[in-house]
This record gives sequence, structure tokens and C-alpha cells, in this order.
Amino acid sequence: MRVCADTWCDGHHLVHAADGGPTDLDNAALLCGHHNTLVHTRRLHGRVDPTTGHVVWDLTRGSYDHAHTTARPDPEHGLIGNDTGNPAHPPDRT
Repeated sequence: MRVCADTWCDGHHLVHAADGGPTDLDNAALLCGHHNTLVHTRRLHGRVDPTTGHVVWDLTRGSYDHAHTTARPDPEHGLIGNDTGNPAHPPDRT
């Protein structure tokens, strides 16, 4: 595991609030400003490994977008979420 020497970390939501993610520590990763910017600009997907409790990152550019579909309004059917039906628990993509 790599650790940055920064004295300040940002709390990064693994599932963004706009995509239905909870705003609690179970949905957070502490990242230095540099790595938080990389995660956002490269649109990377992270998930907590239930066995180790560590955040596992898919470093493929755009992996967040592949794992989540932002809920969007549909005039006939209400909100449409991601393909799992539960935006807070995206499918594991290996």
C-alpha cells in the first residue's frame, strides 16, 4: 500500500452523492489532493474490499462511468438508476 507524505487528505466519495452514494465513512477513501484530482480527472472507480477493508482501484480511465450510471429523470418512469438497480452497490467488474 502506498502512503503519501501530505499532511492533508480529502475525503473522496467512492460512489458520488449525485449517483446515490451515502455520505458516510463506509463510502469514503482518504486521498491527498494530488491523488484526489487524478481519481476525478481520470474518472476512476474504487471499492472497498470486504475481506481486507482496503480500497481497491480500477485504474482504467473512465472506470467509474462504466461502474455507475447517473440517475436521470425520465418523464414517464421517474428516475432511472444504474444497471444494478441500487446505485450505492455497483456490480463488481473484473
